[in-house]
Amino acid sequence: MEVGKRLRCSLLLSAFVGALTLFAQGPTVVEMRSYSFSNGVHPTFAVVHTDTDQRTVEAHWRDVIKNVSSKVTGKKELIGMAALVSEISPDTIRILMKSESVKSLSQVTVHIAFLTTRGYVGTSSDSSMVRSARAFVYRHALALRMELANKELALAERYLKGYERDLAMLQRELERAEGQLARTEMKDSTAVLDQARTKEELRGMETDLANKNKQQDTEPDVEAEEDLKDMQKAQRKVQGQHDKAVKAEQQAIKRSASLEETIRRNKEAQVKKEQQIERQRAHVEELREKVKSIH
Repeated sequence: MEVGKRLRCSLLLSAFVGALTLFAQGPTVVEMRSYSFSNGVHPTFAVVHTDTDQRTVEAHWRDVIKNVSSKVTGKKELIGMAALVSEISPDTIRILMKSESVKSLSQVTVHIAFLTTRGYVGTSSDSSMVRSARAFVYRHALALRMELANKELALAERYLKGYERDLAMLQRELERAEGQLARTEMKDSTAVLDQARTKEELRGMETDLANKNKQQDTEPDVEAEEDLKDMQKAQRKVQGQHDKAVKAEQQAIKRSASLEETIRRNKEAQVKKEQQIERQRAHVEELREKVKSIH
């Protein structure tokens, strides 16, 4: 019973998110409404901004109103004094702006009221004035949507480039590790050959030293004693070479194991990074289509 309930909730949530996505990609709609400002209820031109926050929306519209007004005031709502918007009215007008948000829906609704010498622009106003006011709100609402979408796209593209740089670095590191492994394996092979050579030399030296010692035991000779010392010195030198070769092989084996593990992890990381890049590329393409579809 509980599983079925969770499943229904999940389906409803998916449908809700899908609806929001479609809404976010839909056209920019400016509706005629009314809103209660601090000085009364006035007709407004309302537009809904999605996938953003109230502060961003208000900052955008504040700039819009500042650009056409001689002064901007207001605490409860933003008021543009002596605003000049020639397409709406040849005289200066007053613009009121107030926003309200629905956090659960990630929506911010902006209400714009235009006060002209003929009163507030509303359903009973001259049709050309209404069209101009609607066009003004539409133009600046569309500009905000485009700005936000392009910022989102630019951020996604930066992430994509970062992921591609990460992959290129992994590829360089793999190439370097594979080169090191090849050189280490060569050292290993050389150490094995050196061990075989020095082992054979030591075997021959042991035989020669045994014969020399036996000769000295039976026929002691000063010159032969010096030869014996030279042979022992040479034996120690070869023994040192042999020990060095053994150590070199051990180090090469250990180094090879470490490099092989590094290469294995690198290849795994590359696969994951390539998948991440593919997902990000798809996301970037979606955002590019989103920018194109905004209207």
